[in-house]
Amino acid sequence: MSHHAAPSDHGSIDLLSPILNHLSPLSARIQAILDSQAPAPGPTAQPLRAGEFPDATPTTWSDLKADQPLLVRSLRALLTSLGLAQTPGNYSGEYPQKEVDFLLALGHDLRKHGLEAEHYGALARALGQAGADVLTLDEQAQATLEDAADLTCHLLALGSQRSTATATRTAEVLDVAEAYPGDEEAGRPAIGVIRVQESSPQPWWTGQYLDVRTPYGDTQWQYLHPATPANPDGLIEFHVRGDSETRRAILAEAQVGDQWVLGASYGFLSVDAEDERPVCMIAQDTGLAPLRALLLELAQQPEPPETALYVGADSVAELYELPSLLGFARAWDWLRVVPVAAEAAGIEDLTGTSAELDGLLRVGHAVNAAIRDGAWQDARVLVSGKEAQVSASVDALLAAGADPEQLSVDKA
Repeated sequence: MSHHAAPSDHGSIDLLSPILNHLSPLSARIQAILDSQAPAPGPTAQPLRAGEFPDATPTTWSDLKADQPLLVRSLRALLTSLGLAQTPGNYSGEYPQKEVDFLLALGHDLRKHGLEAEHYGALARALGQAGADVLTLDEQAQATLEDAADLTCHLLALGSQRSTATATRTAEVLDVAEAYPGDEEAGRPAIGVIRVQESSPQPWWTGQYLDVRTPYGDTQWQYLHPATPANPDGLIEFHVRGDSETRRAILAEAQVGDQWVLGASYGFLSVDAEDERPVCMIAQDTGLAPLRALLLELAQQPEPPETALYVGADSVAELYELPSLLGFARAWDWLRVVPVAAEAAGIEDLTGTSAELDGLLRVGHAVNAAIRDGAWQDARVLVSGKEAQVSASVDALLAAGADPEQLSVDKA
């Protein structure tokens, strides 16, 4: 499947070079045109500290600069989606399906900035007008640019209409707890568990991650994985690892009563209830969160599948959820929990689990333990963690003989 611009005969035109050479003034001109001519973005929920009140000032296009890169993303979409970046000078007016999917997803994502379908006509006109004002294009090239802008923005608008759910909603912080204090000398970030409650619960699939904005640090949107299943009460538990400036700010500043903002849900990590094969879960660090949520959902089934959870960390102390997981394993005969740490020191720090860990703890990496046990064979395999961890785990599983169709991965 592909999407096409309006029929035209623009020949071979190189638009990439002039756009890239004038990206900064082009973006500034687009911003100015939108501010003066386009309908203002719609209202969105605001992150607030406890006791603060929302800013009642109407949102303008310029206000989106703090949440950028809106214009940069739009221009990048304009270029890459039409293949101009790959083959500049061979614009065909056609979108490959991969780029169609990218633009639809981008349009859905930009709803969190207050952009709905009605805003994209104005954005297309601004892209075309800014090109005429800033770039030195002949009539043919200008027509090509306008065609590309129209098709790009049409697909962005379609993407914004894919969901009827509210684009953003608030969530109040109910509880903030330290799960692991961190070890600065060893370069191991702290981990916190933060529980919130949505003001207007929206549907999402257990195992997905959510777009989240908090009032701390640079207040940028980021992705966090719920460690609990979706529920009608809107109660969500997040596991936050302080491995970035934004997440360190969350751990340092989050207080009960603060207001977070939640956006769309993403990801495809799931366990099909109709699939009778056993399940092998491999989690590293806070990659445990979505797998924990799926475990809690599986526990609600009449006959959950046999499930092995390999939960890994650099040190025993970072196995922050281990006492609860071992409790799950005692309560659910279908669940086996295998803790794996790169080094064994620190068992004594896990109150009440030392004796239970004797003979249970593996030293090394979670994926290697799963491979040695053969837990992946004839099973559905779910892998979650940081991108490098997930990639290394997938490579190891494939090298061991796993079928790619067995694997479902997510990057926490």
